[in-house]
Amino acid sequence: MSDKEKQIYPGELLKEARKKKRRRFRKLASELGIPEKYLEALEENNFSSMAGPTYIRGYLRAYSKKLDLDPEKVLKGYERYLRDQRKEEKQAKRIERKQKLTLPYIIAAIIGLIILFLIFIPN
Repeated sequence: MSDKEKQIYPGELLKEARKKKRRRFRKLASELGIPEKYLEALEENNFSSMAGPTYIRGYLRAYSKKLDLDPEKVLKGYERYLRDQRKEEKQAKRIERKQKLTLPYIIAAIIGLIILFLIFIPN
């Protein structure tokens, strides 16, 4: 699997296939029974606006079959997306934790400098 293929999320695959087939959201939505806004969200990898992973997997499977894509490839892309999102969240939490830990040290250092300044000011 190439580096480029590893980075592809389901939205890119779906959008490309839909455009190649020259299909419109409205028609696909009525054929699949999936709201148009969800099809658009799937193509934009905007999964936060949907009910949950189980529904998303079902939508991805149905949509990919309708566009003659391999559902397993699309679902692997979704799993990759979830894994990458978890990594980003962990990294953000790590940075936030680091910032929270440094702030007290900075405040303590400033207070210490003020105290030293006050002690050594010539009267």
